[in-house]
Amino acid sequence: MKKKLLVLLLLAVFVLSLSVFAETGIFPLEKIGEYQKFATRHERIPPPRGPVIDMYYNFGIMDKDGNVVVQPIYEGISGFNDGRSLFKINGKYGYFDENWNVVIEPKYKGAAEFSEGLACVCDDNWSYGFIDTDGNTVIPHTLDYAESFQNGAAVVGKVDHGYNHNVFIRTGKMDRECRMIEPIRYDWLNNYGEEYEVQMSQNNININGTTYKNSDLAYPYINYLGYSYIPLCFYNCLELGFTSTWSREQGLVLYEYGIDRNVFGGGIIFANVLGENNMTEGEIFKAKLYRGSVTIAGETYTADDVYYPLLTYRDVVYIPVLWRQGMEGLGLDYTYDLESKSLVFTTKQ
Repeated sequence: MKKKLLVLLLLAVFVLSLSVFAETGIFPLEKIGEYQKFATRHERIPPPRGPVIDMYYNFGIMDKDGNVVVQPIYEGISGFNDGRSLFKINGKYGYFDENWNVVIEPKYKGAAEFSEGLACVCDDNWSYGFIDTDGNTVIPHTLDYAESFQNGAAVVGKVDHGYNHNVFIRTGKMDRECRMIEPIRYDWLNNYGEEYEVQMSQNNININGTTYKNSDLAYPYINYLGYSYIPLCFYNCLELGFTSTWSREQGLVLYEYGIDRNVFGGGIIFANVLGENNMTEGEIFKAKLYRGSVTIAGETYTADDVYYPLLTYRDVVYIPVLWRQGMEGLGLDYTYDLESKSLVFTTKQ
């Protein structure tokens, strides 16, 4: 009987823990100058959705005498920077002046606090630009990415889209006159070491309908940070439908092959793709950063142009399969087949 009672008590406690407790009233928060930010809704979210979290909603501002000067209708209110307080209402951002008057209407989809007289804001298309404290556009909304100005420079970036909805951002620095102080790049050459831990990919490789076991390839496809890389050795390039040359002057150059591979007599290419390799599944091997260039469809790239670094292993250059510009330049469609656990490459006709 005692055990049953204990179980029922534990069950009751567990059911109560699933509920969300909401309160209403005035909840004073942090001071902003001589004013007090407050909220009129408090929600306590208990386990099992995580640790207990106190959430506050419906923000307003009161003076030191307790008089409400900003009605509690806002989704967020910040402190002051450059005489402006950032607020959010109905999903859009605007700014108060120091008397809590709206001086910049809430029309931005994203915004940051002011810094060095400028604020980074986003339009409805998520294009970044900068405004001054009067709301005038100083730097137009032409940037894929931007951060606030610090010491006369702002980090800005270009967005690259990889496969499977992956998004990558190259960054550089820009001054107030929109002049680039540092070029937009991924900066692998300056910020990372020259050696990288890689493994042999455990996936099969399917090229134009032919499936290979990766461990049987002379130059296997490798895995870095969970992403697969293609070896640009001569025979693998032929299988994929293009050819490669290398010189000190030009680096690695890849050309469209444009010839039916069957002219070589079925199986010759296949035989050259296969061979012994020194990799074992699950073991860690060291690859190096490729410091040269790769030219694909007339466009030349270095490691700083790719969101994952270009690598070399056993003197062969490897490129990431998520690199959309590279894959499209090579005329390859890439998918992953869950059933056969295969990286699938199809040469575009």
